[in-house]
Amino acid sequence: VVMIEGHADRQPILKGARYMDNLELSTARAAAVFRAMAPEFDGLLNSQRQPLLGAAGYGELRPRTAPYRPGASLDSPEDRRIEIRFVFEPS
Repeated sequence: VVMIEGHADRQPILKGARYMDNLELSTARAAAVFRAMAPEFDGLLNSQRQPLLGAAGYGELRPRTAPYRPGASLDSPEDRRIEIRFVFEPS
């Protein structure tokens, strides 16, 4: 399975912004990449007959930076990212 994973920093979303919160923002990031990649994976299934491509948003729950160190910034470009993870099943 190929998982597209969206992430966000801990900066709160402003009221009236396009997204309600960081979870929604990170999911939208993952969905955009999913839509771009989906045609290449169309019809491809894994051994359980499920689609090979998946997407998920994690908001600020999986930071790349140390989120709770003294003086840590809520605005971390490293945490605003897309990761593509390949999940293999044992043979």
